[in-house]
Amino acid sequence: MGKSYKWLLIAMLSFAFFFHQADRALFGLLTIPIQDELNLTGGQMGWINGALFATLAIMTPIAGFCGDRFSRKWLITGSLIFWSITTACMGFVGDFHVLGLVIPAFLSVMFFRSIATGGGESFYAPSAYALIAVHHKETRSVALRCARGMYPACAEGERVGGEALRRTRFLAARVHHLRLARISVGRGLYLFPEGRQR
Repeated sequence: MGKSYKWLLIAMLSFAFFFHQADRALFGLLTIPIQDELNLTGGQMGWINGALFATLAIMTPIAGFCGDRFSRKWLITGSLIFWSITTACMGFVGDFHVLGLVIPAFLSVMFFRSIATGGGESFYAPSAYALIAVHHKETRSVALRCARGMYPACAEGERVGGEALRRTRFLAARVHHLRLARISVGRGLYLFPEGRQR
């Protein structure tokens, strides 16, 4: 494994983190249009956001346990694919009619935005940090700072997400479909080369 691989790994993980931050920013920017279109109350949006953080709190320790026992590369890849699919599904939420039952938009947003996306997201970080620790012995602090402490990437992800929303908002009536197109494509292209990780 060449020395450049460990920094390529940081670049790929930072790329994923950038899209994560853009996704978070876009959901925040689209809160009012999503509320208006799906007839959600402020209280329901609070429950949706609370469920996301509760899911992260519950699932991250389980993800850490799995990261110590299974292939970290495949856990990261699987989590990003699952995260992308659930983000894409968020573009189609609304009242669902299944077997004569109506599943309200509130529950579908809660499931796709909070539970499913949060579950996929929680499997990313523990394995990513462990993978960085495997490949960065002498440069671990710098590597972790670059991969997670990417405050410029956070700010840039939020700025790009907001600018993309501003430029594309007039193109469609259903603004959350735009979120689907911009975010899920970038996440779905995330690949890891084979390496000496678990």
